[in-house]
Amino acid sequence: MNTALSGLAALLKDRHGDHWLEDMLLADRHSPQLRRAVQLLSHSDQMVQSSDDGPIEQEATEASKLFHQIRSPAGELRSQLVLALVEQLQHRRSPCEQTAQLLLRELAHKEYAWIETQTELEAGICADTSDKQALRDVEAGSALAGAHHYRVLALRATMFESGLFWVLGDQHHAWSLASKGLQAFWAGDYPNLRGYNMLVCFDDLVATYDQPYLEVSILTGQC
Repeated sequence: MNTALSGLAALLKDRHGDHWLEDMLLADRHSPQLRRAVQLLSHSDQMVQSSDDGPIEQEATEASKLFHQIRSPAGELRSQLVLALVEQLQHRRSPCEQTAQLLLRELAHKEYAWIETQTELEAGICADTSDKQALRDVEAGSALAGAHHYRVLALRATMFESGLFWVLGDQHHAWSLASKGLQAFWAGDYPNLRGYNMLVCFDDLVATYDQPYLEVSILTGQC
């Protein structure tokens, strides 16, 4: 197990310039606090991914405290990302944006590309779109995903960019990004959810134009 984890950490660093797992493995793996913190982080993250209505915030907060106690900033920062994610899922936009912006300041001194990319996207999702701050955050996340070769995150960022341009009234740019994202999905190997989300972007775009046949084609994947 140790050899496999070390190999994965080296792969993440070499392929993505991401040092998170390498730093995570510096913690004392015999510590009962570490084992408990990892369990809490893993469970809370699983609940976020499945949109489970469980004690996500309590478990992520406890994990963050335990990681802090054993001086594992890698674990602590990953736990704080879960907190931002759950605040976003619960539509608590102001706390979500505050959590994300604080986390971004701490990440500025780390080389944790995956966490930083996700945090930029969460900051954008929770920001007020009226001053285009949301778009700036999402574009920063998109740039990070591209620079560090995180293709799935790049596609997620494209979805958010398309949605934000739609909200801002730039239908042409929103449609162009959605098309680009769907083309990338069909040309690559991605989770099905990423393709579904791109189709939802198209559905939002055509919903205001009274084109029911096009909308049906999009939602049934015939476009």
